Amino acid sequence: MPTDQEQYITELKYYLKTMPQKERDDATTYYLEYLKDGDLVNYKDIVENLGTPRQLARQITANYTISEDEKQPKKEGSVNHNVKLIVTILAAIASPALLGIAVFILLMLFVFVFTVGALLFAALFAAGLFIWLGVTTIFSKGIIALSILGLGLLILGVLLMIPPIVYFVVRFIIQIGANWIKKIYRYSQAKLNPRKDGYHG
Repeated sequence: MPTDQEQYITELKYYLKTMPQKERDDATTYYLEYLKDGDLVNYKDIVENLGTPRQLARQITANYTISEDEKQPKKEGSVNHNVKLIVTILAAIASPALLGIAVFILLMLFVFVFTVGALLFAALFAAGLFIWLGVTTIFSKGIIALSILGLGLLILGVLLMIPPIVYFVVRFIIQIGANWIKKIYRYSQAKLNPRKDGYHG
């Protein structure tokens, strides 16, 4: 039968499954030595000192994600990386209520993007319709057909400028959000939950 220390480390290793093998092994080795050096043999004492294996794994994962992010060159990170960073940190510090709020915000963001996409599609359809009307009536309507054709081309030109602008705005907002969440997480870890063991993931 495994000891409480081995049981705790086994559970911790399970919750660290998203991390690379080397970092997972380093963390579990560190905490096993920490438990032995601290003479923590009772599961309850271990949880009082380090938190549950799931809580500790979330903290280690968040610290690892932040440290990996800080190792990257100082250019702007990719949107996918920043979203992963935000989600990892929120998972580490989130209560069920905050997690529900985060899901609601992500759902609203999805609805917003879907709505903007639908409006862009409708505008593209209108531009195509105006261009088609202008081309097909150019000989019978003359100047009116040219005006309709010009309006269709204008709408099409504006539509071609919108996606890159939206992309850079969304990317900028996600980058700022990732930076703020990293700062808040580091501050909360330092002030609200000082580690007794000195390990930073």
